[in-house]
Amino acid sequence: EGELYQATSKHNHEIVLRAFDMDKDLLIFHEWHNKKYVYEFWEMNKPLEELREYVQGLKDSPYQLPIIVDIDGEQAGYFEVYWGFDDRIAPYCNASLYDRGIHILIGEEKFLGTRAVFDSIFHLTKFLFEDDSRTQKVWGEPRVDNKKVLTLARLLPGWEHKGVFSFPHKTSNLLEADRTRFFSEMKS
Repeated sequence: EGELYQATSKHNHEIVLRAFDMDKDLLIFHEWHNKKYVYEFWEMNKPLEELREYVQGLKDSPYQLPIIVDIDGEQAGYFEVYWGFDDRIAPYCNASLYDRGIHILIGEEKFLGTRAVFDSIFHLTKFLFEDDSRTQKVWGEPRVDNKKVLTLARLLPGWEHKGVFSFPHKTSNLLEADRTRFFSEMKS
């Protein structure tokens, strides 16, 4: 519970990753899911109570971690972190036991397309590699028509596009962040 990671980015954004707090974050989480640019990808524009049950299920799960990202002291988005080996992505990426996976939602429009989003995903990746030294890869599987995420993956250290695959419910890009590549590109 509470703060998981904090950093000041090289672009002077204060990035805080913290465990989802039902009392503090549920209302804004619900508000974000009812914004068209969010629900067209997340498809979770559901009633508040349904979202509460969803998040509680994640919090109770041993392999998922719901995170709020605060940028410059403001709730900006939501990151869902999971153990890739235990997730439906595993057969598509040949996930190892300690690989992680992420889902990304930037809920506040003013941050979209800004350095702050880049910084927050960079620091999320860094946090996941630092959180467990056995984690060698972090995976992402955004829907294939989510082009902005592909641009970010090209720019972020360690990340690369590995191809396209089909879940039963969506066609996705397969994105991979490799630990060695991340830390070597981070320094350059």
